[in-house]
Amino acid sequence: MADSRKARIQQSLVNRLKTITNANGYDTDVKNVFSDEIPMGLDLDSYELPAILVIAGPDKPLHQHQCIKGKWQIEVQLIHLPDVSDTIMLNFVRDVNKAVYADSPTIHRNDAWRTFDGQPTAIWILDLDTDLNMIDGNRFAGVTYLVEYHSTPTDL
Repeated sequence: MADSRKARIQQSLVNRLKTITNANGYDTDVKNVFSDEIPMGLDLDSYELPAILVIAGPDKPLHQHQCIKGKWQIEVQLIHLPDVSDTIMLNFVRDVNKAVYADSPTIHRNDAWRTFDGQPTAIWILDLDTDLNMIDGNRFAGVTYLVEYHSTPTDL
């Protein structure tokens, strides 16, 4: 059985985030991207960092005839070592946005977000928490995206 539209969008996002490595030209060298089995950010060891957690949030679908227009929130949590600077964390956020919106560290295309899952999709930054430095814990930043998509009721 084929994956649902939302599962394909989420997998497309995870695949892009996995490209955030120094070898691909990004400033950040992501070691892990978690999307199905999400660990606690505090439980990650230094050799697993930096890491990205992709967490599916609420969806507010609108029905129009037999079409669904979804407005789905996806939270992307960025976890890094406790002693990294604010500049490194801000560059990490920037690398994530370059991967999401341009699918490139050099931003040659700035419309790559339109075709997540090969179909037109809109992705907007809904919320940005750039400095949640936990005491005696790993650095944390969060980006919440609002993903707008079209689907049928049977392909959610």
